[in-house]
Amino acid sequence: MQSVIEPIVVNISLANTAVAQANFDLALLLDTKAPLYFAKLLSGESGLIWKAKTGGPVFINVVYVVSGNNTALSVALTGSGTSEAPHIITVNLATNGSGTATSTASAVKTAAEAVAEVAALVTIQLEGTSGNTALVAVASTPLTYERYMEILEADDLLALGFLSSDVAYKKAQAFFEQPDAPGKLAVYLLTAWSAIETEIAALRNSGKNSWYKVIGTTNTKSEIILNSNYMASIRKRYFGLTNDLTILVGRNQDRELLILHTDLNNHADARLLGATVALEPGTFNYAYLRLSGVTNSGFTNSQVSSILEDRGNVIAMFSGFQVFWKGKTTGGSWADIIDLKDWLEARLQEDVSAVFLNNRRIGYTLTDVDKVESTMRTRMDSAAKQGKIAPVESEADLVRSDMGAYQYKIFLPESIAEIPDNERNNRIFPSIKFSARLVGAINEMDIDGVFT
Repeated sequence: MQSVIEPIVVNISLANTAVAQANFDLALLLDTKAPLYFAKLLSGESGLIWKAKTGGPVFINVVYVVSGNNTALSVALTGSGTSEAPHIITVNLATNGSGTATSTASAVKTAAEAVAEVAALVTIQLEGTSGNTALVAVASTPLTYERYMEILEADDLLALGFLSSDVAYKKAQAFFEQPDAPGKLAVYLLTAWSAIETEIAALRNSGKNSWYKVIGTTNTKSEIILNSNYMASIRKRYFGLTNDLTILVGRNQDRELLILHTDLNNHADARLLGATVALEPGTFNYAYLRLSGVTNSGFTNSQVSSILEDRGNVIAMFSGFQVFWKGKTTGGSWADIIDLKDWLEARLQEDVSAVFLNNRRIGYTLTDVDKVESTMRTRMDSAAKQGKIAPVESEADLVRSDMGAYQYKIFLPESIAEIPDNERNNRIFPSIKFSARLVGAINEMDIDGVFT
């Protein structure tokens, strides 16, 4: 055996930590359908799904009991169905001479359905195909419902108590029909539209806040305005669909886009989000979008003119195609610019946060502040290369550029001495500012010609 020495030790650590990024590719569909509460006990061929027959909150528990030798399968119901005394469906599984449970999932389903009181409360579904596997004891499990879900296709809703005739199902279908539709759609069930503020706040506090654009199953003016106002207050975006032309009166909200359509069952709002949510903000224009399955808004030309003047949006015929038009918010801004503004703001926030997280200290010096400026320039240059920030194309453009390539400027103080003492004493650096010209898009064009 040889002696070994190790005088050189190499330790490698990761220099940078990634910060969480805000998502812009998940849409949220709001509904007020009373959900069917359910509980899935065990899985595969031994799995059973116990589902309440009536929508909304219920107080039902299911328990599987294994007790004794050579016992028979039986199902009993106790309790009054209140929060204090919930219904208890007790399944006493049959056992053999060794006390091992022998009742299969299909046998339990048949036995439970034969008890009238139980059959009146719940439906029972096999998770597997045959249900021929013996069950085991399961502690008392309440029927519950997750009001928030992320679905991969419209049919996912059918397993969650929705019907194919439900508006939420139809909207999910319209959403996923789009060629560029993302892989999932978030769905959240409010108890009532009037509860949106408290219930969305609770949802976000639970960590489910990665959605950005929102639609709802309501087409009622007052409910759309309620939803839109609240979403604006939390910096989300609401896309409303209605046939009520009066909804545009007095609206002035840059995070709100309203679509006017005579056929509410065509779900133009869901089609619009399905076609755009997966696209990077700043890389597309809402105007001229061709949405799969969409139909004309169906208003007269004079009505369409009035809608557009009041900053509403329609589906209109253009060169033989039904297209979305014009892409304005009720605040008068272009919807794609609001998307891009929110995206750039989020990315800069994340970039600067990473600087502070990945440095032991950012000293109160211009040298250290340069680290922040540098990461901002990296982001602005990246955005410019993606066609989001305008390039310098003329001498006139140079006045909006401090580096000569793209039309953005970052402003820093000339010296630390310019910063008030109180700001420095409070460790606040208040003076980084920037300006940028976004690329935008062309919606209309005039071409003049002369024939000779």
